Amino acid sequence: MARIEGIAERNAGVIGRYLINAVRRRTGKLPATWLIVARVPAVHRAWAMKEYFLDKSRLVDARTKRLASLKTSLLIGCPS
Repeated sequence: MARIEGIAERNAGVIGRYLINAVRRRTGKLPATWLIVARVPAVHRAWAMKEYFLDKSRLVDARTKRLASLKTSLLIGCPS
């Protein structure tokens, strides 16, 4: 459980709701971190751009990216 409470989806704004729905479609669920980051729209957009460009990069294959993400989650104690 996070120390900071996320915002309600209806309060996220147009772009925020679009980004939240896109994450939900892509992953099948909505991580709580997206609702927490949505509290600051500029950070929310920047994080979405980082995720987009990370997915589109071709320097490392997708399997290695997923393994790195899982390892990072395990190291910092986040359930993934």
